[in-house]
Amino acid sequence: MNAYNLRVRNLATGEMLIATFEHEEDVAAYLIERPEMFEVIGLRTNFEDPAVHARLKPLIRPLNDEERARMAVLDAQDALARAEAQAAEARRAKAEVEAHKERMRTADPNRPMKVTWARGGGFAMLDPADTRAISAEAQEAVLAWVAERNTWVESRGQEVEEAVVEVWPGPMPRDGERVLPGGRFTPAAKLAAGEA
Repeated sequence: MNAYNLRVRNLATGEMLIATFEHEEDVAAYLIERPEMFEVIGLRTNFEDPAVHARLKPLIRPLNDEERARMAVLDAQDALARAEAQAAEARRAKAEVEAHKERMRTADPNRPMKVTWARGGGFAMLDPADTRAISAEAQEAVLAWVAERNTWVESRGQEVEEAVVEVWPGPMPRDGERVLPGGRFTPAAKLAAGEA
């Protein structure tokens, strides 16, 4: 069975409502006789037929002056509410970033670090809030990890272009490996000698 869901806004209260109809003729009658202070927002159907929208849209009874004025007030209120919500979200996100930076600043400096490596681009921290220097031991371990992955793809004429690896920067757990399990890499066509 076809369903016609008409989204409308009560201009007196600002409430959004859904009016559901079974037949296109009923939707058409509603649009032609649109109740006072009800704005038609849109039509959704459970089937795809652009011709239905093309037939029904011109039938909507135009808003009168009072309805247009009320619609302008509601739209302004909605815009203000959206702006306030966006500002609140921006403040929350900024506070979260600052809190994360503070956690990074006071965290154990010997904890594992997530390092990115790019062919021709060198090393960087995955988390920009982590300001620790990437130790020589960590860099050496990442390069060894990349070299091993190169052997996996060299038969296809590829090599590692980018990698993300978690690595101990300094002291490690006893009998542990400097590079932690996991990590990911992106292969690409191998560069010719002299290319960067």
